[in-house]
Amino acid sequence: ERGKCVYPLDKRVTLDFLADRVGSTNKGIWNKARRLIIFFRTIKYLNPDIIVSFLPYQNIAAILAARLLGVPAIVSERTYPPTTPLGATWEKARQITYPWAKAVIMQTTQGRRWLKETCPRTTVEIIGNPLVYPLPITTPFIIPRDTVGEPRRVAIAVGRLEAVKGFYLLIDAFSTIAVNNPDWFGEPPPKEYKQ
Repeated sequence: ERGKCVYPLDKRVTLDFLADRVGSTNKGIWNKARRLIIFFRTIKYLNPDIIVSFLPYQNIAAILAARLLGVPAIVSERTYPPTTPLGATWEKARQITYPWAKAVIMQTTQGRRWLKETCPRTTVEIIGNPLVYPLPITTPFIIPRDTVGEPRRVAIAVGRLEAVKGFYLLIDAFSTIAVNNPDWFGEPPPKEYKQ
């Protein structure tokens, strides 16, 4: 499916969607093969100095294209791989191709350890998610006191609402400390409240 960029891009950046080149978002096996061929042809046509890729399936395709064309590739895993298995065939493809990358970027030491055990000859670097402080003020924004009132405090969690992101752990942790911290979490729950 064709994506869209939610970030402002420098005018020197050209955005080129593979879905536009393929002309179909069909998920059948033949269309997947067609996408791979068009992807390889596009890389060859663009003749890049380096390929930077994210997401496991795309990483495997990017490394294959880079190897065939003699271009270095850097790929990145954005989650801890064991939490989102690819299936036996793709896992094997990852084991074969990742050592061919110039580097594989992981976000944590746990991820690096896993990758070194799974793909021993892989060059692995760690780059955590960027976070600047103080957080930049951008629009649209919500002023906490307008939502929860002046004396209260606010805790915010950001991420996809999927089990792998562990929001259930965060909610459990909040509920454990809420009783003794009403200024952060509102009034303590009633005694009959079941956790």
